[in-house]
This record gives sequence, C-alpha cells and structure tokens, in this order.
Amino acid sequence: MPNNTGLAKTETSSGSMSMAFSYSISTANRPQTKSLTMNEAFEPGVANANRGGEIAQWSSDSGLDFIGEPGVPTHQAGHVLDLTFSNIPYASTVVREDLATGSDHESLVTRIPGRGRVPLEQYNYRVPESKLPKLSSLIGTGIRSLPDPSSIETHDQLDQFAATLTALFQDAIKTAGSLNRTHTFTTPWWTSECQAKRQQWLGVRHTDPDKADTAKRAFLSCVRSSKRAYWRDRIDNIKTDSDLYNIISWHKLGTDLKAPPLLVDGLPVEDTMEKAEALRRAVLGRFSPDDDLPTDPIPITTTSSLPWLQSVTMEENVRLLAKDVQSILAWGEYNKVAFAPEKLEMIHITRHRGDESPSIVVNDRLTIDPVQAKKPGYTPTLRWLGVFFDRKLTWRSHILARAGKARAVAQHIRNLARTTCGPPASSLRKAVITCVIPSLTFGTEAWYGGRNRPAKQASKGTVSARVGWHINVIESTLALAIRGVLPVWRTTPTPSLFRDAGIPSGYATLEEAKLRFALRLNTIHKGHTLVRRIRPPMITRGRGTGTRQPAKTIIQRLGSILPEVPRPTLSPPHYSPGCRIDPTGGIDKATASKAFQVWQESLPPTDICVFSDGSEQWQEGINGIRSIFRELRNEARLRWWDTVSQKLSQWYRRWSDTYEIDSLPELELRRPALHRWLALRSSHGDFDWYHRKFNHEDAKLDCSCGRRKSPEHLALCHKTQRSFRHWPKRPPTPPTDRTEAVAYLRSLDPKQFVELLELTSFYSRVCTR
Repeated sequence: MPNNTGLAKTETSSGSMSMAFSYSISTANRPQTKSLTMNEAFEPGVANANRGGEIAQWSSDSGLDFIGEPGVPTHQAGHVLDLTFSNIPYASTVVREDLATGSDHESLVTRIPGRGRVPLEQYNYRVPESKLPKLSSLIGTGIRSLPDPSSIETHDQLDQFAATLTALFQDAIKTAGSLNRTHTFTTPWWTSECQAKRQQWLGVRHTDPDKADTAKRAFLSCVRSSKRAYWRDRIDNIKTDSDLYNIISWHKLGTDLKAPPLLVDGLPVEDTMEKAEALRRAVLGRFSPDDDLPTDPIPITTTSSLPWLQSVTMEENVRLLAKDVQSILAWGEYNKVAFAPEKLEMIHITRHRGDESPSIVVNDRLTIDPVQAKKPGYTPTLRWLGVFFDRKLTWRSHILARAGKARAVAQHIRNLARTTCGPPASSLRKAVITCVIPSLTFGTEAWYGGRNRPAKQASKGTVSARVGWHINVIESTLALAIRGVLPVWRTTPTPSLFRDAGIPSGYATLEEAKLRFALRLNTIHKGHTLVRRIRPPMITRGRGTGTRQPAKTIIQRLGSILPEVPRPTLSPPHYSPGCRIDPTGGIDKATASKAFQVWQESLPPTDICVFSDGSEQWQEGINGIRSIFRELRNEARLRWWDTVSQKLSQWYRRWSDTYEIDSLPELELRRPALHRWLALRSSHGDFDWYHRKFNHEDAKLDCSCGRRKSPEHLALCHKTQRSFRHWPKRPPTPPTDRTEAVAYLRSLDPKQFVELLELTSFYSRVCTR
C-alpha cells in the first residue's frame, strides 16, 4: 500500500457517493526509477512496472478515473509519483509550480466542481435563410486564409487544419446567425410568504382534506394580495413618461395565435424577414421597368371626385358601377393583375327612406352584395381608411367605434390610479392628451364642420348641423378619462374636471380639430388635390351669374374661415454643378469662422461687406394665419367655459375663474394632497354638507375640535392655529371667519398648501374620516 493516501467523499441528493482518492509514494528515501509505480495511463511513453497495471485495473474496477495531468512530473526528479483518482464529473488535478512549499514534491490542486449533477447550458445558433448569403461569404473569406490541404504531411498538421476549419465554421455561424435561447424570468411578486402558504397547502392536501380546502384558500388569497401589492408599488413608483406609456400599453394584449408558415417552393418559411423576402420575390420580382404602363388607365377629372356620375335611381347607380367594375377586371386580366373579389364591399349612400339595397351583378361569377349589419338593430357600415360610412352619413357608427377604442384606453387609465395612490396626475394627463384625444378625433375632417351649417336657403342664415349627440359622446368619453387623471369623487361636476385637469372639452377638442384642418387647407401647396375643392363653383347662368355659389361642403366652409395666404410651391430638387461639393472643404465650423475673421480683417477700409441669410424667406401672412388660428381656438374654449361655468356652484367659481389648457402646477402633487386641493375647491369631499346631502349615515360629520367639517375649516380649526406662527405665507392674524379663511387658502400655491398640510397634520390626525 502507498505511504500517503487521501480520501474525500460527497453524497448527492439521489444518495449516490462521489469521492476523490489521492495516492502518493513516500520519498523519504528517494526511489530509483526501476522501483517507481509506472503505467502508460499515468505517464505516456513508459513501460508498465512496479504493479502499475494493478493500480490501473483497481481504478477501472472501482469506477475511479485518473484526474491528474498525464505525463506532467509531480516530483523534482521527474516522473509522476502523486496520483489522484475520482468519480466526480469534471473534477481535475493540476500541478501548480507557483505554490511551491519547499518539498521535493510539486504542489497539486484538486478542483471539485460541485455536488450532484452539474447542469449544462445547451443552446445553439440559428441562421435564417435570408442570412445564408452572408454565411457563405464569411466562410469563403476564411477559407482563403487556410493552407492547401494537399501540403499536409503529418498528423499534427492535419489536426491543426481540422481545428482551424472547425473554428472558421463556428465563427461564421455566430456572426451570421443569432443565439436561439429561451429566457426565463423569476416571478417578481412571489414572496417567502407565498412559498410558506404553498408548503402548508401541499402538506395537508392528501392527509387532511378538511384543512386542505382552508389552506388552499389561504394560499390563493396570499398570492392575490402579493400580486396586488407588487403591481400597486410598480404603478406608484412611476417616475418618467416612458414608464407610464409602458403601463398604458398593457391593455393592448396581443393574440396568442402565431402566424402560420408560408409554403414557398415546397419549403415552409416561418421567419418574418424570410416571409417578406419571399413575398418580394414572388410579387415584385416578376416585373421590370419595361412592364410599366405608359399612361394611367383611369383618367382623373376635376369635375367629379368619383369615377362615376351622379344619378337619380339606385338601379342606374348599380348599372354604372357594374360597368366600371367590368372594365377594371378586364384591365387587370390584360395586364396580369389579379384582384380579390371577396374583399369588395359596397354601400348605398342615400337620404331616401327605406332599406332598398340592390346588389351589383358584375358577371355570372361575381356579385357584390351591400354590407350587412353585424348585429340585429345595428346600422350597416362600410369602413374605409378608418372611417365608418353609414347609409345616410349620420356618422353615428363612426363615433361609437372611435369612442369605444378611446374608452378602452380611458378605462385602463382609470384603473391605474385611485384617490390615495397611483401615478402623478401630470403624467396621466399626458396619456390622455396623446392616447385618448387622437383616438377620439380621428376622421373628424370627414364629418365635423361646426355645430351650425349654412341653410339651403340663404335667407335663413345657418341651421343646426345635428352633431349634438356626437359631441356629447366625445365629451363623456373624455370625462371618463379625466376621472382617472384626477383623484376626485364620482359626484364632482364634469365641467370642473376639464378645468382642473387642463384638458379641452369635447366641443373645444372638435373646434381645434376643425381649425387645424382649416389651417392645413390654407397652407398646403397649390398643386394639392384639396385646393381645387376649396372654392365653390361659379354661377354660369341666371341670377348671380359670374359669382360663386354659397359654400355647401365642409371643405368649402372651412377653407374660408382663415384668410388666404401665399401658398408654398413644391420645387423638385436641383442637381446643378457643384451642388454636392462641400464649399468649406471639409473644415469644421470653428476653423472656418476664424479663417473668415482673418480674411475680413485683411480687407481695405474702402470695401463694404453685405451679409445675407438665404436659408429663410419671410412672406407676409404666413405667421399671421397661425396667430389667427390660436385666437379662434382660444375663443372656442372660452365660449364653452362661459356657458358651462354658470351651472357650477358659486363656491367653485370663487376659487376658479379661468380655464387654461395646460399642465397646471398642482398636478405635480402626490395624489392624496391633490385630492385635498381639489376637494377644497369643489366641496365634494369629506365634509358635513356632502354627507348629509347623500345620506351617509355612517359618516363622521364633526372635526376632533367639535365643529362641523367644511372646506375652509382647515384654516379655522383652533388645533391647526396652534402652529399659526409657522404657517406658510402667514397673514397678520389667524383667520376668524369664512371669508378670511378662503382668502388665505386662495393665496397659497400648491407647494405652500402641501407645506401647510404637513405642518398641521390636519387630515391625518385632527380631522380624520
């Protein structure tokens, strides 16, 4: 037996034993070479001697592998004297000459990776079909640097060539492909309490059914509470607008259905880029510039916006439409262009009563039927460019569709915040401005031209445009979103919500969209299609010959709201000689400026330098029209506020007398403080009159000082006046009546109001609910 041995054992979770066995020959009397234990498994190139074969056989029978470095001497005199065996996967022993201890044996370091089975991270690289040319190019470039295979003469050269070729393929695949690895994330809301409840439930699930049901309910309740606390903390800690928009996008849930693969030349294609490339080859790759048409097959006239003429009866319309569709199909067949008949839709637009809707019979194989209502009782609508057209152009279906989409976002915003917790009101206001309002006002250019329109008889002036229902739907949708922005109670008057949030009302929003479209009509270039439709046609005979007809369409009415200005002209880019050459010669701005100053100083005093900036050219009226647009927009907002503010209480009008569309400074407050600020002005809060009006029998009506709760009691309570000398913006004497209390509270800005609340602890200790 050897003089020095060592043994290390570990037990895995499955109960198996792992060990590392060290075998060392004593060198008290240095042995001769012929007496050393030698075997080719430990020291390649030596003959078997001194029972070396028995040790190797013992290692094989015991399931222990030699984990040292074969052929690396472990003694100063040479040869492998110290042997290490183990059955632990990936265990190894190396010789460390830098850890010399003064002995004639070298220092050996054994590394045991861990207990039990070591998990291997297995992943591969995926090269899509669109990247195969890049992979081929990389391999071709690398192969040029390899030696000629015919010059290989030895085994070492062959191994080196194989290793280099393998590394070449691996590097090319890693460069052209992408790592195909699935990422797993730990559930963030799972806590130690959830784990403990789960263990309790699993422990009694099979042994005690009576307790199992109670334990399961406790476990599920703990999970729900943990989830609620996690998401509430995440929502309350929103700091930036990007964080808010990420949360706003939660309601846009994607489908679980994966797009099916395309079958191209008998091979399935799943990657999105590969599908796009296959589609490009199949559709665009069939034609060349020689296949272009010399002229447009459908001539465009300025007298009509549609390729068919107006007629009296539906039957005549159907006949003309069938004729046009036949000509389009014939053109497509001649030019090898296929149409999808199943995507053709039709709707009859008429103000006649009845539901007569004849179909268009194009030929024996194609019949275009009118669109049908999705549900019984609904109006048939046709969707074109996101706008819903109904039979009589009432636009009710369009408003309901747009309001439905906006309400989904508004309800999501409302679910994010509560009166005492949630994101800042200023961030939620931005979400309403950028997400809800654009969704509501999409397509307003097609149907909204104002509350009134010119009458058919000029003597009657204007008549109602019958859009009151549309405005009310839009305003109620905005009010729903604003109730999520502001921490107010549900009985707060709707007009005050728009003022306190700094958001335009439904009427003001539509008026701004109308004026924005009018501004665009007056500033687009003169070659635009809409320019030809702005001016009404001329009267060619009868009374008023030579003058223009009264404005009838929305475009004609809106085109005359703002004054005319010189229209911009679209000029094609020029490619004159030297236009692509940098006149500075590539030098930076600072160097060019110094060079110019030196040149200017070198000029004689008789020379005159004239400086001009040709990058902009001012035209009279361009800037003025935008000022008029802003004035008309503000007038519409103030006109709405003057109308609705008369319906608000005198108490509220005492606090708020202006209506501004802006992010107000109080919206930056935390939601509990903002709720107190808004309740103080609207008086819809934890006050005596409010609870008595709505019969809240369990409400607390008195302050701890014994007086009734009221909005101004914050400044009149004798408990808060104990810290009067520390009040922000302190008046000469403490308020003694309602008028003085209101005057003091009105003088505070939002930050001073929060400072007063924190100083007095009025709502948290003195006047609690």
